[in-house]
Amino acid sequence: MDKDIFYLMRVFCSVVEYGSFSLAANKLDVQAPAVSKAIAKLEKLVGKRLLNRSTRSVEASDVGRYFYKEAISQLSSLDSSLEVVGSWASEVKGLLKITSTHAVGEDLISSTLASFCQQFPSVTFELMFTNDIITLPSQNIDVAIRSSNALEDSCLKSKELFSVQRLV
Repeated sequence: MDKDIFYLMRVFCSVVEYGSFSLAANKLDVQAPAVSKAIAKLEKLVGKRLLNRSTRSVEASDVGRYFYKEAISQLSSLDSSLEVVGSWASEVKGLLKITSTHAVGEDLISSTLASFCQQFPSVTFELMFTNDIITLPSQNIDVAIRSSNALEDSCLKSKELFSVQRLV
């Protein structure tokens, strides 16, 4: 399969939509000979004549009309995928799983999470308060807030968030 197939399909669809190589070239911001070469390459790739050309017009052949319909669908799907992936970089969203001890979670996390939720409204949380030591990777935990420096797994990283003085 040709690595430029989506470009070739986009050129083909533009030619069909505008009924002209030169109008398609203007739309795509390329030279008219580039459009002609792209169509020739696409027709060679699929092994069928996709466009009927005359001195006055360009229109899709029977196979070309079918290919146009399929190409529009594929290009639309590709554009949607690119849009979704592009939005991931600009918007923080998803599920964040957090675990902590009861004391730390109830007293310290709640106020911090409230301001975080205002800043990132597309993030949802799953909180698990437990005093048990759990293995984080096996339970798909993203963040664990503990009151010790010891890590149960050497592949994990820790960061001191705050210090607390205990009073008896």
